[in-house]
Amino acid sequence: MIKIEFEKLIDEVVSIEPSWEKYLNVETGEFLSISDDPYLMDHLTKAKRKLADGIEDNIEFVRLPNTDNINEVSIMDEFARNIEEILENNKDDIEDNTGMSLEAISEALLDALYEDEPESSFLTVIDELELSEEYNSYKLDQIRDIVQDWCNEYEIDFV
Repeated sequence: MIKIEFEKLIDEVVSIEPSWEKYLNVETGEFLSISDDPYLMDHLTKAKRKLADGIEDNIEFVRLPNTDNINEVSIMDEFARNIEEILENNKDDIEDNTGMSLEAISEALLDALYEDEPESSFLTVIDELELSEEYNSYKLDQIRDIVQDWCNEYEIDFV
């Protein structure tokens, strides 16, 4: 097995689109993307389609963490519930900029998660409060933890 650059692995995981899976070839370090969409699969070359059809049984390939492993609503919920701890170093600035206490921000974010479209509602509140940088940083840290656990599970060395 080769060593994989951890930040490259993070970039690959973050860029996975819905209805796509990404696999890591543990021998070469190459990534392979496969879609659940039959139309997209029809346009693959025969060699790639054959590889894609048998990828689950191919020991050289390991599926990267995806939306099954990275539950964004759960990450949003954790951010909202733990916002006072997460943002304690910037508390005064955030409260001054938003005109809200961290407790009130937490309540607004949790309320958004109970809307019909929780992800969209949550992100709208984040944008309105100008907390995108803080949330995205937190989310990326959570994804890094998930990917590190994944590397340990599959014994993938990284640098």
